[in-house]
This record gives sequence, structure tokens and C-alpha cells, in this order.
Amino acid sequence: MNIDKMRGEFEAWARSGDWTIDLLWDHGYAAWETQCAFDAWQQSRSSLVIELPQRLSFEMQGITVDPKGDLIEYCDTVAAIQSTGVKVK
Repeated sequence: MNIDKMRGEFEAWARSGDWTIDLLWDHGYAAWETQCAFDAWQQSRSSLVIELPQRLSFEMQGITVDPKGDLIEYCDTVAAIQSTGVKVK
């Protein structure tokens, strides 16, 4: 999970609610309430996991599914999901 993306999304949300988002030297938030909210934000995101179905190549009615094309499509799908900060299983 990309912590920078997660932090960016959290801070965008926090700004809309007028939270204090000043960072400390250790990358924690100066305001205790903001740090607690960010910790909860991280936990809520870490529990999101999408399990993708197993990809199989097969021949059906004389048409062979292109395994390379399927693999590229599968990788693009995984990358798109992960870019949102959600884990893929």
C-alpha cells in the first residue's frame, strides 16, 4: 500500500474538515487528534483487500483465449486497483 498516496488522500479529506495537518520531523502529525484520525484512516484502508478470480486460458468453441493478452489485462487491472491504495490478493 502506498503511504504517500494514502497520506495525500487523508490530507485532502482533513483539509475539507479544517483539521490541523502540520507534520513533525518523524512524519507524524503535530495535532494528536489528527494523528489518531490518520491512524484510523490507515487501518480502514489496510483492511480493504480485493481477491481476484484465478485467470485461466482455455479453448472454447474453437476460439483460444490469448494468454499473453489476458496476462497484460490482468496486470493492468491489478495495477489500477493497487493505485487506489487497496490491496489485491
